[in-house]
Amino acid sequence: MKKHILFSSVIIAGAMVTGCSENAWNDHLDGFEGGYTYNEKITTTYTLTATDYETIGKTLAAVATTDAEKAAASAIQSNHYFDKSSVYPAAVAIPYLLNPTSSDYFIYSNGSVAEITFLEASATPEEIGQIASAQTYTLSNSDYQTVWDSETAFISSFAPENPASSNLPSILKSHFPDAEEGQYAVVSYNVANENPMFGYPDAPIPTGALVTGDLTSGSYYLAGPEKGVVAANLTSNYGYLPSFEVTFSGEEVSGVDPSTQLFIFESTGTAGEFFIQDPATEKYYYQSGTYNSFNVSAGKDASGTTIDNYTWIVTAKNDNTWQIMNKGVSKWIQTPFGSYSTWGSYNYKGDDNDNFPTLFAPADDDDAEVAEIPLYTPVYQGKNTVYYYNGSAWSEAEGVISVNPSDYTEMGFSNNSLTDPELYIPLYLKTALPYAMAGDEIYVAYNIKTNSCSCDLFVFDGSSWTMNNNALEEVTGAFTKNNGTWTFTKYLGKAIFDLFEEQEIQRDRTYLIVSGAVCATPVSATNSYGYLLTTPVSIASNQIVMQNEVNGFTFASTYEVNGQTYTVPEGKFLIRDSNERYLYLQGSYSSFNLRAESPALEADGSVVAGYLFSATMNADGTWTITNDRGEGNIRNIYYSPSYSNFAAYASQGASDLLPTLYILAEE
Repeated sequence: MKKHILFSSVIIAGAMVTGCSENAWNDHLDGFEGGYTYNEKITTTYTLTATDYETIGKTLAAVATTDAEKAAASAIQSNHYFDKSSVYPAAVAIPYLLNPTSSDYFIYSNGSVAEITFLEASATPEEIGQIASAQTYTLSNSDYQTVWDSETAFISSFAPENPASSNLPSILKSHFPDAEEGQYAVVSYNVANENPMFGYPDAPIPTGALVTGDLTSGSYYLAGPEKGVVAANLTSNYGYLPSFEVTFSGEEVSGVDPSTQLFIFESTGTAGEFFIQDPATEKYYYQSGTYNSFNVSAGKDASGTTIDNYTWIVTAKNDNTWQIMNKGVSKWIQTPFGSYSTWGSYNYKGDDNDNFPTLFAPADDDDAEVAEIPLYTPVYQGKNTVYYYNGSAWSEAEGVISVNPSDYTEMGFSNNSLTDPELYIPLYLKTALPYAMAGDEIYVAYNIKTNSCSCDLFVFDGSSWTMNNNALEEVTGAFTKNNGTWTFTKYLGKAIFDLFEEQEIQRDRTYLIVSGAVCATPVSATNSYGYLLTTPVSIASNQIVMQNEVNGFTFASTYEVNGQTYTVPEGKFLIRDSNERYLYLQGSYSSFNLRAESPALEADGSVVAGYLFSATMNADGTWTITNDRGEGNIRNIYYSPSYSNFAAYASQGASDLLPTLYILAEE
C-alpha cells in the first residue's frame, strides 16, 4: 500500500520580512531612489489559499496561447489544485505567483527558499480501471466438494481447517486457465469461523411398499395395519410369531428390521402355493396337529408331517389383505387380535373376526450405502476478495479491499448494491481498517456484477477517509530563487524517481534498481553480506514516488581515503547504499558484501575490481549492470522471481530478469 506524507504548514499573509521599509521591495526599479537592498538568504513556509489558485489561474490565462493551456489555467482557477499531468503543473504554475514584482517574494535574495504547500492531483491510477473490469467468480458446490475432497462430507464454505487462502489460488487457476499477468478477479465465497463435523448418520430407516396383485416368489414383511405391527421370525424351533410396532402409512411401512422381520416366500411350482422360510436360519415354517403356533425345520420332512404341512396357499382379498392358509392343517395366519399380542395360525376366517395380514416388499433403500455427511455445519457468511495474477500464480491483491454482503446490510442497502459511495464507504473503512495511518490509501471494490464492479481509491488523512480517484494530495515543494527568478527545486517529504532512459549512466546520482513492481532494498545494516531483498513499488507515468531515499543506490565516481578524494576509472562506478556502505563481490558468491567508509584498494592504490561496476542499456530499456574481476569472472545483476531478490550471477537463469533503473530527481 502506498503512503503519502501530508504536511500542515502555517498559513501566513505573506513573506515580507520585518525591518524593511514599506517600499524596500521596489528598489530594483530604474529610477527608484533610496531603497533598501535585501541580501540575506531566507527560508520561509506558506500554504496556498483559494485566492492564490484563482490568482495563478488568471495570470496563466493571460499568457496562455493554446486551447490546452487555456483549459489548464481555467482548471486551476476553478478546482483550487494543480494537475500534475497538465501543461501547468505546480512546478510551472507556482512561480507565476512568486516572480511578479507585486509579489511579497520578489525582494527575497538569491539562494532563498520558499517551502510552498499546495494541493496536487495525479492521473487516475491504472488500478482503478483494472479492478473495475475484473472478472468475477462465485464458488460452486463442486468447488467446495473439491476443497473438502468429498461429494457428501463437505460444506459450502471454507473453515479454519480448510481456509480460503490455501485453496482459492488453485481454484482460480483452474477457472481462469488463460489469465495474463496483471489480471484481477473478484471471488465470492463463504467462510465459517468454526470447523464442521463430519461423520456417518444412522442407517437409513428401512421401508416396505404395499404388495397388491399376483404374488411372486420373494421376501416380504407380514403387517397388521390396524395395529401398526409386523411379525418377526421365531427365535426357537416353535412358537407364536413375535409382533413389533412399526409406522404404517397405507402404501408404505417404515421402521422395519430386514434382519429379523423378513419372510421368504418360495413358490412350490403350483400357482398360489408357497413355502415360507426364515432367511436368517434358512429353516422352513410348517404346522401340524391342532396347534395354532408355528414350527420350523431345516428341511421339509419333519417327523409326522407331509409336504402339505409346509405348503401355504396364498390368496389375495379385495381389501389388500392376504389369506395365507396352511394346506396340511387348514389354518390361516392372522395378526394379533383380542388379548393376543403375537401372531398365530387359526382354523377360522369369519368376515367380522378375521385379521389377515397385508404384505410389503422391502424398498431398495434397505440396502442403501451410508455416506459420510456433515453432522455439524457452522454458520458461515459470504465474502468477496480481490485476487491478482502475477503471471504464474494468483494471490490476494495488496492494497485492495472488497465490500462484503453483510457490509451492505449494515449500511442499510440490499441486493449487494450501494449508492453514494463517497458517503458510505468512508464509514465502512473506518470500521474495516481501524488502525489506518495518515496517508494510507486503499482501493475499494463494490457493487460486484458479472465480470465487472465499481472501484474507487480512498485516502486517509488521519481522521477520515475520502474518495480520491485522481490521487489528490497535499504536498510541499521547495522553490529556490536564483538569478532573480523563483524555480521549483524538489518535493519535500518524498523521493521521486523517474524512469532512467538515457543511454549512459549518470554517475554520482541515486537510482532505484527495479524489476516489474518491486525494487531492491539495502542489505540490513546489521549484516555484512547478503542478497538485495525487495519491496513493492507503485509506478505511474514512468515515475515512482516514495517516502524517502532509503532504497536508493548511489552510482558513485569518487571515494575518499584519509580525507583525500579519488576518482574511479572512466565508465566504472561504485555502488553505495543508503547506509553509506559499498557493495562488492568476491569469490564465487552471488550475494553482495558490504564495506563502510571506502572501497578496498590494491597495493598500487587502485580500487579492488570486485567494487567496480559498469552498466549498458539494452534495447528493451533494461540495464546490464556488470562486475568484471577478470579471468572470465564476469557477473551481472539479475532479479530472481524464484527467490524474490537481486543477486549477481555468472549466467542468466530461465526466469532471471535484468533490472530497469529509476533515477532520483535532482534538486
